[in-house]
Amino acid sequence: MGDTSTLYDAAYAQDEVGDNPDRRLTRGEVKKFAKVRMTYKGMNEKLRYQEGSTVYGTGLNGLNVSSPSFLTVPRERTEYIQAEDRTWLRFTYRNQGGVQMNYSPVQFTYQPGSATKDTWFTGPFSVLATGQATGARLQLKVDDNVNPKGLVGQFSDLNFPQRFQATTQLYRNGVLVADRGSLIDKTFADADKASYELSRSFTSAGIFPMGGEATSKWTFTAGGTGDTATPVKLLNVSFDAPLNNLNQARAGLPLLVKADVTGAVDGLRKVRAWVTADNGVTWKQVVVLRHHDGEYRFLAPHSALVKGGFLGLRVTAEDRHGNTVDSALPRAIPVG
Repeated sequence: MGDTSTLYDAAYAQDEVGDNPDRRLTRGEVKKFAKVRMTYKGMNEKLRYQEGSTVYGTGLNGLNVSSPSFLTVPRERTEYIQAEDRTWLRFTYRNQGGVQMNYSPVQFTYQPGSATKDTWFTGPFSVLATGQATGARLQLKVDDNVNPKGLVGQFSDLNFPQRFQATTQLYRNGVLVADRGSLIDKTFADADKASYELSRSFTSAGIFPMGGEATSKWTFTAGGTGDTATPVKLLNVSFDAPLNNLNQARAGLPLLVKADVTGAVDGLRKVRAWVTADNGVTWKQVVVLRHHDGEYRFLAPHSALVKGGFLGLRVTAEDRHGNTVDSALPRAIPVG
Protein backbone atom coordinates (compact mmCIF):
# COMPACT_ATOMS: atom_id res chain seq x y z
CA MET A 1 0.00 0.00 0.00
CA GLY A 2 1.22 3.50 -0.84
CA ASP A 3 4.10 4.85 -2.91
CA THR A 4 7.25 2.83 -3.45
CA SER A 5 10.57 3.26 -5.20
CA THR A 6 10.31 -0.15 -6.88
CA LEU A 7 8.49 -1.22 -10.03
CA TYR A 8 7.10 -4.72 -9.48
CA ASP A 9 6.60 -7.37 -12.14
CA ALA A 10 3.77 -9.19 -10.37
CA ALA A 11 0.46 -8.13 -8.84
CA TYR A 12 -1.37 -10.58 -6.60
CA ALA A 13 -4.11 -10.49 -3.99
CA GLN A 14 -4.77 -12.48 -0.84
CA ASP A 15 -6.59 -11.95 2.45
CA GLU A 16 -3.42 -11.49 4.48
CA VAL A 17 0.13 -10.49 3.56
CA GLY A 18 2.97 -11.28 5.92
CA ASP A 19 5.59 -8.75 6.97
CA ASN A 20 8.48 -10.73 5.44
CA PRO A 21 9.90 -8.52 2.64
CA ASP A 22 11.24 -11.60 0.83
CA ARG A 23 7.90 -12.70 -0.60
CA ARG A 24 8.08 -15.94 -2.61
CA LEU A 25 5.17 -17.16 -4.68
CA THR A 26 4.11 -20.80 -4.64
CA ARG A 27 3.61 -22.82 -7.84
CA GLY A 28 -0.12 -22.76 -7.19
CA GLU A 29 -0.10 -18.97 -7.08
CA VAL A 30 1.90 -18.72 -10.29
CA LYS A 31 -0.71 -20.82 -12.15
CA LYS A 32 -3.30 -18.18 -11.32
CA PHE A 33 -1.40 -15.41 -13.12
CA ALA A 34 -2.20 -13.77 -16.46
CA LYS A 35 0.55 -12.27 -18.63
CA VAL A 36 -0.13 -8.62 -19.50
CA ARG A 37 2.06 -6.75 -21.97
CA MET A 38 1.77 -2.99 -21.63
CA THR A 39 2.88 -0.25 -24.01
CA TYR A 40 3.05 3.40 -22.95
CA LYS A 41 3.06 6.10 -25.62
CA GLY A 42 4.58 9.48 -24.86
CA MET A 43 2.36 12.52 -25.38
CA ASN A 44 4.81 14.41 -27.58
CA GLU A 45 7.44 14.05 -24.88
CA LYS A 46 9.62 11.59 -22.99
CA LEU A 47 8.75 11.68 -19.30
CA ARG A 48 7.86 9.61 -16.27
CA TYR A 49 4.55 7.96 -15.51
CA GLN A 50 2.99 6.44 -12.42
CA GLU A 51 0.99 3.26 -12.86
CA GLY A 52 -0.29 0.29 -10.90
CA SER A 53 -3.18 -2.06 -10.14
CA THR A 54 -5.63 -2.37 -7.29
CA VAL A 55 -8.04 -5.18 -6.51
CA TYR A 56 -11.69 -4.27 -7.05
CA GLY A 57 -14.66 -6.00 -5.45
CA THR A 58 -17.01 -6.46 -2.53
CA GLY A 59 -15.44 -6.25 0.93
CA LEU A 60 -12.19 -4.69 -0.25
CA ASN A 61 -11.36 -1.32 1.29
CA GLY A 62 -8.69 1.23 0.50
CA LEU A 63 -5.94 1.15 -2.06
CA ASN A 64 -4.54 -2.38 -2.09
CA VAL A 65 -1.53 -1.61 -4.21
CA SER A 66 2.08 -0.48 -4.15
CA SER A 67 2.46 2.14 -6.87
CA PRO A 68 5.85 3.45 -8.02
CA SER A 69 6.20 7.22 -8.11
CA PHE A 70 8.59 9.26 -10.25
CA LEU A 71 10.12 6.17 -11.83
CA THR A 72 10.84 5.86 -15.52
CA VAL A 73 8.27 3.25 -16.53
CA PRO A 74 9.60 1.41 -19.60
CA ARG A 75 7.80 2.08 -22.86
CA GLU A 76 7.05 -1.62 -22.96
CA ARG A 77 6.84 -3.88 -19.94
CA THR A 78 5.32 -7.22 -18.97
CA GLU A 79 3.43 -7.72 -15.72
CA TYR A 80 1.98 -10.91 -14.24
CA ILE A 81 -1.39 -10.38 -12.57
CA GLN A 82 -3.34 -12.82 -10.43
CA ALA A 83 -6.38 -13.64 -12.56
CA GLU A 84 -8.50 -16.22 -10.74
CA ASP A 85 -11.71 -14.76 -9.22
CA ARG A 86 -10.31 -11.22 -9.24
CA THR A 87 -11.30 -7.95 -10.88
CA TRP A 88 -8.63 -5.27 -11.14
CA LEU A 89 -8.66 -1.51 -11.54
CA ARG A 90 -5.81 -0.36 -13.76
CA PHE A 91 -4.61 3.22 -13.38
CA THR A 92 -1.84 5.27 -14.91
CA TYR A 93 -1.09 8.97 -15.17
CA ARG A 94 1.62 11.51 -15.93
CA ASN A 95 2.33 14.64 -13.89
CA GLN A 96 4.89 17.27 -14.78
CA GLY A 97 5.10 20.89 -13.68
CA GLY A 98 1.66 20.77 -12.08
CA VAL A 99 0.00 19.54 -15.27
CA GLN A 100 -1.54 16.09 -14.94
CA MET A 101 -3.12 13.62 -17.34
CA ASN A 102 -4.90 10.55 -16.00
CA TYR A 103 -7.47 8.05 -17.23
CA SER A 104 -10.74 7.20 -15.56
CA PRO A 105 -10.28 3.90 -13.65
CA VAL A 106 -11.04 0.90 -15.83
CA GLN A 107 -12.03 -2.55 -14.59
CA PHE A 108 -10.16 -5.54 -16.05
CA THR A 109 -10.83 -9.25 -15.61
CA TYR A 110 -8.07 -11.60 -16.74
CA GLN A 111 -8.06 -15.33 -17.37
CA PRO A 112 -5.39 -17.56 -15.72
CA GLY A 113 -2.73 -18.51 -18.25
CA SER A 114 -3.91 -15.90 -20.76
CA ALA A 115 -1.95 -13.15 -22.52
CA THR A 116 -3.26 -9.59 -22.93
CA LYS A 117 -1.97 -6.42 -24.57
CA ASP A 118 -2.79 -2.95 -23.22
CA THR A 119 -1.77 0.42 -24.68
CA TRP A 120 -1.98 3.69 -22.74
CA PHE A 121 -1.88 7.37 -23.80
CA THR A 122 -2.85 6.67 -27.40
CA GLY A 123 -3.68 9.79 -29.42
CA PRO A 124 -5.14 11.80 -30.91
CA PHE A 125 -7.71 12.83 -28.28
CA SER A 126 -11.24 13.79 -29.34
CA VAL A 127 -14.25 15.42 -27.67
CA LEU A 128 -17.25 13.20 -26.82
CA ALA A 129 -20.79 14.22 -25.79
CA THR A 130 -23.34 11.76 -24.35
CA GLY A 131 -26.68 12.11 -22.63
CA GLN A 132 -30.15 10.84 -21.86
CA ALA A 133 -33.65 12.29 -21.58
CA THR A 134 -36.22 11.14 -19.00
CA GLY A 135 -39.55 12.91 -19.15
CA ALA A 136 -38.80 16.63 -18.76
CA ARG A 137 -35.25 15.95 -17.54
CA LEU A 138 -32.18 16.20 -19.79
CA GLN A 139 -28.73 15.03 -18.67
CA LEU A 140 -25.60 15.66 -20.77
CA LYS A 141 -21.89 14.94 -20.26
CA VAL A 142 -18.93 16.24 -22.27
CA ASP A 143 -15.48 14.60 -22.14
CA ASP A 144 -12.62 16.65 -23.61
CA ASN A 145 -10.02 13.89 -24.01
CA VAL A 146 -11.17 10.53 -25.41
CA ASN A 147 -8.64 8.30 -27.15
CA PRO A 148 -9.40 6.31 -30.36
CA LYS A 149 -10.47 3.28 -28.27
CA GLY A 150 -12.95 5.32 -26.23
CA LEU A 151 -10.88 5.52 -23.04
CA VAL A 152 -11.65 8.78 -21.24
CA GLY A 153 -8.73 10.88 -20.04
CA GLN A 154 -8.62 14.01 -17.91
CA PHE A 155 -6.17 16.90 -18.14
CA SER A 156 -5.72 18.95 -14.95
CA ASP A 157 -3.83 22.18 -14.37
CA LEU A 158 -2.77 22.23 -10.71
CA ASN A 159 -1.02 25.60 -10.97
CA PHE A 160 -2.32 28.95 -9.77
CA PRO A 161 -3.56 30.82 -11.61
CA GLN A 162 -4.86 28.07 -13.92
CA ARG A 163 -4.29 28.54 -17.62
CA PHE A 164 -6.88 25.94 -18.57
CA GLN A 165 -10.25 27.47 -19.44
CA ALA A 166 -13.48 25.86 -20.67
CA THR A 167 -16.94 27.11 -21.62
CA THR A 168 -20.19 25.22 -22.23
CA GLN A 169 -23.54 26.48 -23.49
CA LEU A 170 -26.85 24.72 -24.09
CA TYR A 171 -29.77 26.25 -25.99
CA ARG A 172 -33.30 24.82 -25.99
CA ASN A 173 -35.52 26.00 -28.83
CA GLY A 174 -33.18 28.98 -29.21
CA VAL A 175 -33.16 29.95 -25.51
CA LEU A 176 -29.99 29.67 -23.39
CA VAL A 177 -30.69 27.21 -20.54
CA ALA A 178 -27.15 26.35 -19.29
CA ASP A 179 -23.82 28.17 -19.56
CA ARG A 180 -21.21 26.23 -17.59
CA GLY A 181 -19.77 22.84 -16.68
CA SER A 182 -19.06 19.58 -18.46
CA LEU A 183 -22.07 17.99 -16.70
CA ILE A 184 -25.53 19.40 -17.43
CA ASP A 185 -28.66 18.24 -15.60
CA LYS A 186 -31.79 20.27 -16.36
CA THR A 187 -35.50 19.68 -15.73
CA PHE A 188 -37.90 21.75 -17.83
CA ALA A 189 -41.51 22.77 -17.34
CA ASP A 190 -42.63 20.44 -20.14
CA ALA A 191 -41.50 17.07 -21.46
CA ASP A 192 -42.15 17.88 -25.12
CA LYS A 193 -39.64 17.16 -27.84
CA ALA A 194 -37.35 20.16 -28.31
CA SER A 195 -34.45 21.28 -30.48
CA TYR A 196 -31.09 21.75 -28.76
CA GLU A 197 -27.69 23.26 -29.52
CA LEU A 198 -24.76 22.28 -27.29
CA SER A 199 -21.35 23.94 -27.61
CA ARG A 200 -18.09 23.23 -25.80
CA SER A 201 -14.75 24.99 -26.08
CA PHE A 202 -11.58 24.72 -24.06
CA THR A 203 -8.08 26.10 -24.26
CA SER A 204 -4.93 25.27 -22.33
CA ALA A 205 -2.66 28.10 -23.51
CA GLY A 206 -0.34 25.42 -24.86
CA ILE A 207 0.57 23.92 -21.48
CA PHE A 208 -0.50 20.39 -22.46
CA PRO A 209 1.98 18.45 -24.59
CA MET A 210 -0.76 17.42 -27.04
CA GLY A 211 -4.44 18.18 -27.39
CA GLY A 212 -5.84 20.72 -24.96
CA GLU A 213 -7.59 22.83 -27.59
CA ALA A 214 -11.06 22.19 -29.02
CA THR A 215 -14.26 23.80 -30.18
CA SER A 216 -17.22 21.48 -30.68
CA LYS A 217 -20.91 22.02 -31.39
CA TRP A 218 -23.84 19.61 -31.55
CA THR A 219 -27.45 20.09 -32.66
CA PHE A 220 -30.06 17.45 -31.80
CA THR A 221 -33.63 16.83 -30.69
CA ALA A 222 -34.62 15.20 -27.40
CA GLY A 223 -37.69 14.63 -25.23
CA GLY A 224 -41.22 13.56 -25.98
CA THR A 225 -40.59 9.89 -25.10
CA GLY A 226 -42.34 9.62 -21.74
CA ASP A 227 -40.74 8.71 -18.43
CA THR A 228 -38.44 6.02 -19.83
CA ALA A 229 -34.76 7.02 -19.92
CA THR A 230 -33.83 7.37 -23.59
CA PRO A 231 -30.30 7.99 -24.96
CA VAL A 232 -29.87 11.33 -26.72
CA LYS A 233 -28.93 10.92 -30.38
CA LEU A 234 -25.67 12.87 -30.44
CA LEU A 235 -23.25 12.64 -33.35
CA ASN A 236 -19.63 12.21 -32.26
CA VAL A 237 -16.36 12.16 -34.17
CA SER A 238 -13.25 10.26 -33.07
CA PHE A 239 -9.92 10.37 -34.90
CA ASP A 240 -7.13 7.88 -35.40
CA ALA A 241 -3.86 7.91 -37.35
CA PRO A 242 -0.60 5.93 -37.53
CA LEU A 243 1.59 7.82 -35.04
CA ASN A 244 4.98 6.98 -33.54
CA ASN A 245 5.66 6.05 -29.90
CA LEU A 246 5.56 9.73 -28.89
CA ASN A 247 2.17 10.18 -30.63
CA GLN A 248 3.84 12.23 -33.35
CA ALA A 249 3.35 12.32 -37.12
CA ARG A 250 6.34 12.70 -39.40
CA ALA A 251 7.00 16.17 -40.77
CA GLY A 252 6.75 16.79 -44.50
CA LEU A 253 4.81 13.61 -45.30
CA PRO A 254 1.06 13.25 -45.95
CA LEU A 255 -0.90 11.52 -43.19
CA LEU A 256 -3.95 9.28 -43.63
CA VAL A 257 -6.49 10.11 -40.90
CA LYS A 258 -9.47 7.99 -39.93
CA ALA A 259 -12.62 9.78 -38.73
CA ASP A 260 -15.21 7.56 -37.10
CA VAL A 261 -18.65 9.22 -36.89
CA THR A 262 -21.05 7.53 -34.47
CA GLY A 263 -24.62 8.14 -33.27
CA ALA A 264 -26.24 8.74 -36.67
CA VAL A 265 -30.00 8.21 -37.05
CA ASP A 266 -30.80 6.46 -40.37
CA GLY A 267 -27.31 7.11 -41.72
CA LEU A 268 -25.16 10.12 -42.57
CA ARG A 269 -25.61 12.42 -45.53
CA LYS A 270 -22.94 15.10 -45.10
CA VAL A 271 -19.37 14.59 -43.87
CA ARG A 272 -16.68 17.21 -44.50
CA ALA A 273 -13.12 17.62 -43.20
CA TRP A 274 -10.49 20.34 -42.83
CA VAL A 275 -6.88 20.49 -41.60
CA THR A 276 -4.79 23.29 -40.13
CA ALA A 277 -1.09 23.86 -39.47
CA ASP A 278 -1.40 27.18 -37.60
CA ASN A 279 -3.54 26.21 -34.58
CA GLY A 280 -6.80 26.96 -36.34
CA VAL A 281 -6.05 30.42 -37.74
CA THR A 282 -6.65 29.04 -41.24
CA TRP A 283 -8.29 25.77 -42.31
CA LYS A 284 -7.90 23.88 -45.60
CA GLN A 285 -10.75 21.62 -46.73
CA VAL A 286 -9.72 18.12 -47.86
CA VAL A 287 -11.50 15.33 -49.72
CA VAL A 288 -13.30 12.78 -47.52
CA LEU A 289 -13.68 9.17 -48.64
CA ARG A 290 -16.26 6.82 -47.13
CA HIS A 291 -14.81 3.50 -46.01
CA HIS A 292 -17.66 1.86 -44.08
CA ASP A 293 -20.86 3.26 -42.61
CA GLY A 294 -19.67 5.71 -39.98
CA GLU A 295 -15.99 5.38 -40.94
CA TYR A 296 -14.29 7.92 -43.19
CA ARG A 297 -10.77 8.64 -44.38
CA PHE A 298 -9.03 11.80 -45.50
CA LEU A 299 -5.44 12.66 -46.39
CA ALA A 300 -3.75 15.54 -44.59
CA PRO A 301 -1.31 17.02 -47.16
CA HIS A 302 2.41 17.25 -46.42
CA SER A 303 2.15 21.05 -46.25
CA ALA A 304 -0.02 20.72 -43.11
CA LEU A 305 2.63 18.72 -41.23
CA VAL A 306 5.25 21.24 -40.12
CA LYS A 307 8.07 20.02 -37.87
CA GLY A 308 7.68 21.21 -34.29
CA GLY A 309 4.06 22.20 -34.83
CA PHE A 310 0.68 20.48 -34.71
CA LEU A 311 -1.69 19.06 -37.28
CA GLY A 312 -5.20 20.25 -36.48
CA LEU A 313 -8.35 18.38 -37.54
CA ARG A 314 -11.95 19.44 -38.08
CA VAL A 315 -14.94 17.36 -39.18
CA THR A 316 -18.57 18.33 -39.65
CA ALA A 317 -21.34 15.77 -40.16
CA GLU A 318 -25.13 15.58 -40.40
CA ASP A 319 -27.44 12.58 -40.21
CA ARG A 320 -30.73 12.08 -42.04
CA HIS A 321 -32.74 13.41 -39.08
CA GLY A 322 -30.88 16.72 -39.10
CA ASN A 323 -28.64 16.08 -36.06
CA THR A 324 -25.21 17.66 -36.60
CA VAL A 325 -21.72 17.83 -35.14
CA ASP A 326 -18.85 20.26 -35.76
CA SER A 327 -15.65 19.17 -34.00
CA ALA A 328 -12.44 21.21 -34.38
CA LEU A 329 -9.17 20.19 -32.69
CA PRO A 330 -6.41 22.71 -33.57
CA ARG A 331 -3.61 20.78 -31.73
CA ALA A 332 -4.70 17.20 -32.39
CA ILE A 333 -1.44 15.62 -33.61
CA PRO A 334 2.12 16.75 -32.80
CA VAL A 335 4.54 16.79 -35.75
CA GLY A 336 8.08 15.59 -35.11
